[in-house]
Amino acid sequence: MTGEPIRIGLLYGSARDGRFCDSVAAWAQGQIARYGKGFLVDRIDPKALGVGGDGQVGGMSALWLRERMPSLS
Repeated sequence: MTGEPIRIGLLYGSARDGRFCDSVAAWAQGQIARYGKGFLVDRIDPKALGVGGDGQVGGMSALWLRERMPSLS
């Protein structure tokens, strides 16, 4: 690939304890890496951003997360 890398947002599907998406995200990132350096992966982890397992962020809904996603474009 030439030029700018293709940017991929890898969005985790859960913020709860015991979630399986950590394993899925690691697998997906490994699959993407197999195709070379033409990709830039942005991990979007609601748990790391402070979203609770119930989808709440300090009394706010998942809208809080959606408002931050445009920064990936």
